Amino acid sequence: PPPQISTTPSPREQLEALVRQDPQNPRLRVEVAQRYYTLGWYEQAAKQAQEALVLQPDSVAALLLLGYAQQARGQAPEALDAFSRAIAMGTQTPGTALSNALSGAYYQRGQLYLSAQQYQAAEQDFRSALDIEWTDADARHGLAEALRLQGDCPSAVPEYQRAIQFVPDFAEAFSGLAACAAQLEDQVQQQYATAMQRLAQGLTSQALAELQSLTTTAPEFLPAQLGLALAHERLNQREQAFTIYHAILEQDPNQPVALLGMRRTAPQGQP
Repeated sequence: PPPQISTTPSPREQLEALVRQDPQNPRLRVEVAQRYYTLGWYEQAAKQAQEALVLQPDSVAALLLLGYAQQARGQAPEALDAFSRAIAMGTQTPGTALSNALSGAYYQRGQLYLSAQQYQAAEQDFRSALDIEWTDADARHGLAEALRLQGDCPSAVPEYQRAIQFVPDFAEAFSGLAACAAQLEDQVQQQYATAMQRLAQGLTSQALAELQSLTTTAPEFLPAQLGLALAHERLNQREQAFTIYHAILEQDPNQPVALLGMRRTAPQGQP
C-alpha cells in the first residue's frame, strides 16, 4: 500500500495559521510568541514579539517575551535593552500581574549584568526583584553572587542561607557559600556547604557521613543537623530523619524546612 501522508498540521503550521486569521491583533501575536518560546523556537518567538510591538509599542508583555527570546539566543545586548524598556514602561503601570512579570525582568537583567561583570547593577536589579517577590530563591542567590563578586562575603553569606531556606538542595548556592566560607576562614560553614553540595549532587551516603561528623564536632550548628535529616530522608531512613527534624524544632519552632520535613516523615497515623 502507498505510504500514508499525515494531514495533521504541525504545531508551527497551527501557530502560523492563527496569526493569519488575525494578523493585526497584538495580543494574539504575544500569545503565539509565548507558544514559540515554550517550544524552544526562539527566533520565531522574537519575530512575533517584534511584530506585536509594531502594532502596540507600549506592550510590556511583548517586550518581556522579546527579552527572554533574545537572551535564549545569546543576544545579550538586545535582551538587556528589551528588559530595560519593559522595566521602564512597566513601573509606570500599576498592577499585581505586571508587577510579578517585572520581578522576572529584574532577575533576568540582573543575570545579564552579572555575566557582564557589572556587579553593582546586578545587585540593584536582584534587590528590585526581591522587593516584588521576597521568596524568589533564584533572585536571592543572584544577590548573594553579586555581593560575593564585589568582595562582600559577610553580606553574601546570609543571602545564600536565605536562598537555601527556600530550596534546601540549591547546589549553586552551596557552591557560593563554600567559596565565601573559605574566604572568611569559617571551617564549619565550609564543611557544611561542601557536604550539602554532595547531597545536591546525589552523593547522599558521602554527604551523610560528612554531616554526621560535623554535627559531632559542632552540635550547636543547626544547618548541619537539618542537612543530616535531609540526607536520612533521601536514604528513606524516615525514623532517623523525623527524630532530627523534631529536635531542630525544639530549638527553632518556626524552621520552615524542618516543619515540612516532619510532615513528610511523620509515622503513619501521626499528624
